[in-house]
Amino acid sequence: SSGINAEYGDNCATVQTITDQMSNEWAFGLPRGSPYATLINNQFLDYRERGLFAEMWDAHYTSGVECPVQLEESSRFGLGVVSGLFALFVFGIFLSFLVLLFEVIHVSRMDARKEGKSVCSCFGTRLTLKAREIREEWFGGSGPLDTEL
Repeated sequence: SSGINAEYGDNCATVQTITDQMSNEWAFGLPRGSPYATLINNQFLDYRERGLFAEMWDAHYTSGVECPVQLEESSRFGLGVVSGLFALFVFGIFLSFLVLLFEVIHVSRMDARKEGKSVCSCFGTRLTLKAREIREEWFGGSGPLDTEL
């Protein structure tokens, strides 16, 4: 019995993969232009055609233990839970964006009453100031938005 069988063969809690899904190609590294490359490649093809690699795989990496199929989900965070959490996360971001938008509109209306300007011009001023603040915080520089308002 191989080391892998001794380590994992009798443990039904390990993940078992389907051999058709798991490609186990054999390779052998040789320098470019080696005269042995053709010989080794032909030998590997012969072994694969005769099924020797499949026999080696079965002999060394499969155990005689049949594990019961688990019908229930073993993880608390399955796809249904994670997708629900993601939908909640997206909804929270959308809701916070709406609150921000309503707050900026409300403050722009208050500015318009106080300064005697239109709500749109005050809203544009607020957005310009916020864009300038974000740019200075993230990029730390001046640019085309640094004009006087």
